[in-house]
Amino acid sequence: MKKLTIAYIFLIMLGGLLTSAELTMLMLHSSLCSSAGCRIVESYLKFDERYMYAIGFIFFCSLYLTEHMKSLSRYSHLLVMSALAAEGYLVGFQFFVAHTFCPVCISVASIIAGISLLKLISGAKEPILFGIYLFVLTFSLVGSINATSTPIPTDRHVLIYSKECPHCEEVIRFCKERSIPLKLIEAGEVKGALGWMGIDAVPILVCNDDDGKKIYSGAKTIEAVLTAKSEPFTKETLTKAGRAETMPRQMKGNINQKSSEMNNSYKNSESFIYSGSADYSVGANDGVCSVGKSNQTCE
Repeated sequence: MKKLTIAYIFLIMLGGLLTSAELTMLMLHSSLCSSAGCRIVESYLKFDERYMYAIGFIFFCSLYLTEHMKSLSRYSHLLVMSALAAEGYLVGFQFFVAHTFCPVCISVASIIAGISLLKLISGAKEPILFGIYLFVLTFSLVGSINATSTPIPTDRHVLIYSKECPHCEEVIRFCKERSIPLKLIEAGEVKGALGWMGIDAVPILVCNDDDGKKIYSGAKTIEAVLTAKSEPFTKETLTKAGRAETMPRQMKGNINQKSSEMNNSYKNSESFIYSGSADYSVGANDGVCSVGKSNQTCE
């Protein structure tokens, strides 16, 4: 029994260390996870992932307190059951929606599974079995809701479009004229993924670059982004693209004098980008059509 207690405390401390370390790294604009899986899962979140790891850290701290304070011990099983239910959702989300896994998230889930197993061995059968039931239930619900969900391709440039969207046709024509490679996917095929990200308008450009997944919305913004990625900013290229007036605010200025500065600014800009908790934005009169509604509207 003593060995079980030591293993139990060890897993709690390991979970607290992992979640606090990731939370700290995220606050420093970094991450313990450098894999593509983490970036893809992050791109689907509608909230700041720091909240998720903060809740995880609070969970492990609370579990530690219930082990050392007899007045709180009755809450231990409730915490583990809640964690199993939450992990059912999170693991299901990665399996059925993101179609990839975040190593840090799976590590936390494994620690919670280990804690549950130790509690089961120690005699807490009913609450832990009920927690496992909640895990299976939430996992299955996510699966049933997203049974036909198709992942967004991982090609470098993916354009999500609608056949009824004139702005989408404009972007496709723009890329063909400039021989810019583009993977096309109809919005209906990735409706589930778009719903998870809170996106209800096309065209959408998904860029899978070395620094992560970035998502741009609006015909004018997309054309400007693809121009920036295919050739450096100059007065000539901006004039050719016809998009000088649609650049983000920080890029406006004297094109002749600041073309190099603008090039770097745009490539590192967070304007018009959906990434993790940051909502994607659309510039004024940027050219979008709503999707998923009975009457499609375009701006």
